[in-house]
Amino acid sequence: MLIYLQALEKFIIYNLKFKIRFLGDGSLRKEAERLGEVLGFMEGLEEYVKNFDFIFTSGYLSILEAMINKKLVFATFDNPLKEDYLKMAPFSQWIVIESDPKELAKKVLFYAKNPGEEKKLVKNAYNWAREQSWEKVTEGYLAVWEKPR
Repeated sequence: MLIYLQALEKFIIYNLKFKIRFLGDGSLRKEAERLGEVLGFMEGLEEYVKNFDFIFTSGYLSILEAMINKKLVFATFDNPLKEDYLKMAPFSQWIVIESDPKELAKKVLFYAKNPGEEKKLVKNAYNWAREQSWEKVTEGYLAVWEKPR
């Protein structure tokens, strides 16, 4: 979350206009409120996702939810485990993965100014995500965590 906040602060510095809404709550709430509206924990996230242009999340199921709703995902990491988790995910080529706030801000601006590039990633992500099911997700987890025989 800290990386997202630091990246979003760059938009204020450059006087760029973005409407930012945060779903969830936590220790960084006050910092988030300086940048946008904090809605807290919400039920029915799919209704909110539909109304956002970009989704900032690093959680597997949240990423899938964004993809199936045809939204571009920006995911961050702050440790090697999370980096591997994101970069080795089957959908990694269709999301933006970054650890540096400046680079993340640059990539957000790039896709905001280049909707054709955004649409390419979103289309491929959607096509992959719509083929997924709980069974496929479960099989993937079992393949990684199952003990070798």
